[in-house]
Amino acid sequence: IMGLAPTDEGRQAQVLRDLFRDNEHLDADVFSICLATWGGALTLGGYNASYHLAEITWVDLVPSVYYYVEPQGLWLGDLPVSLGPGSLGDTIVDSGTTMTLFPPAVHSTLLTDMGTYCQTHGGCGATQDGEGCWRLNDPKA
Repeated sequence: IMGLAPTDEGRQAQVLRDLFRDNEHLDADVFSICLATWGGALTLGGYNASYHLAEITWVDLVPSVYYYVEPQGLWLGDLPVSLGPGSLGDTIVDSGTTMTLFPPAVHSTLLTDMGTYCQTHGGCGATQDGEGCWRLNDPKA
């Protein structure tokens, strides 16, 4: 847990303000977080292109009590799960959790779509473990 949330007044967290004062090494007030099974990384002043498999799409990060973004949709492979502004609500960017929560209608659609997708794609390399949970057959995948 890194404690990067904005202050109660909606300003940048003190740790980020202090780090961004380093104009000698940083050229922008930009940070990126890569969350991964190996732990992940915090990059200041930009991003590390080697962590990405596709082109990066920049979105506005809105500081409030938390940093949040407003996703425009969710896809499972080529299957749209939820589309349109507001369909996913505001999404908190949190370096201190691995939890993902969806609005109930999106969660239900995602579970149904995952079941269908995995049935038609060789089980997705996973085994269903209870309702709405899958375990990867290869933990390194």
